[in-house]
Amino acid sequence: MAKRTTPTTSTIKRETTSAPKRSQRDRAVEIAPHDVARRAYAKFLERGGEHGHDVQDWLEAEAELRAGRGA
Repeated sequence: MAKRTTPTTSTIKRETTSAPKRSQRDRAVEIAPHDVARRAYAKFLERGGEHGHDVQDWLEAEAELRAGRGA
């Protein structure tokens, strides 16, 4: 039987990845998830409580809050 060897740390090429850098605009418009949820729920109620639009409500709420239109 042949002896099996494993590569050592020195022979393994380590890749370092960093998180994508966010633009200053993105950092300046951080919004809390509970604020988005509150606005998305308001949109749900405005529609009369009709189910099935949760993702659309969430994305629209995020966009409105980032643009400064939601409250």
